[in-house]
Amino acid sequence: MILCSSAVLNVAFANYSFDDHVVKFSLSYTGEEYDKRRDIFNSNIAFIDAHNANENKSYRAGINQFTHLTPEEFNIYASSGK
Repeated sequence: MILCSSAVLNVAFANYSFDDHVVKFSLSYTGEEYDKRRDIFNSNIAFIDAHNANENKSYRAGINQFTHLTPEEFNIYASSGK
């Protein structure tokens, strides 16, 4: 996944950081796992921003409790029936 700096994020997400996400959803990461989850989060924010910039899309994407997961991890969670 492509990583992006917060400088290129959509204004709607510019003030919402990974640390905000961790607090909002009561997550706990340290060390390398924190760095990995932050990078995934930033990549997903870049995807959301690009998606929402496309006026031809029929829906708008947003941040939720899964924004720190890879698509593969989300698919495993979604298919588990939880």
